[in-house]
Amino acid sequence: ADEMARLSPFCDRVTWVARFQRHELPQLLANHDFGLFTSIEEGWGISLNEMLESGMTVFATEIGGVPMLRKHFPRQLRAFPPRTSELADEPDDPGANGYFDIWSWPRIAAEYEAQVELALSARRR
Repeated sequence: ADEMARLSPFCDRVTWVARFQRHELPQLLANHDFGLFTSIEEGWGISLNEMLESGMTVFATEIGGVPMLRKHFPRQLRAFPPRTSELADEPDDPGANGYFDIWSWPRIAAEYEAQVELALSARRR
């Protein structure tokens, strides 16, 4: 009830999805205008990135990865709880703003490999 009161500007438009299967995510993104990411624990999840990458406006708590993602999505990533029903006028361009230079699977894998190599070479010394 408290959450619904905080989301009152959106109550006629909010669909609560408590759980979903991974294969359902593309259809969820296609069927919605905006996303809510309300984590108070870890504050990250691949669905957060995918919501942003799809062009969706996302209202998110300021925790975990949100501060790191904010610089790449200044229009789309908004504070939670929402204070307005206004969506981003146009999506941010993650290809042009350096997002994929940091947050792509090949880049993340390369970073992990570099860390492993560094640890192994330190161990050999």
